[in-house]
Amino acid sequence: MGLVVSAGQVGAPFDVMSFPEMSMSAVSDALEDARTQYEQHTRACRQCRADSAPCAVAKHLWRLFNKARQNQLRANEA
Repeated sequence: MGLVVSAGQVGAPFDVMSFPEMSMSAVSDALEDARTQYEQHTRACRQCRADSAPCAVAKHLWRLFNKARQNQLRANEA
């Protein structure tokens, strides 16, 4: 038997989550931290180096970097 998920449960934590306003320096710090974490992981991860393709953790860190970059673009527009 497979996993049963109701329609109300799909994506709920992310749909209702609100992000607090951040200062420009906090946004740029978050972007730099996300980039650094991604780069450090890809250098240290045996799977990323062996496969020459990002592992699941690297993909997650890349998504966090993209989210931080989007936040920085939004902060620059405001």
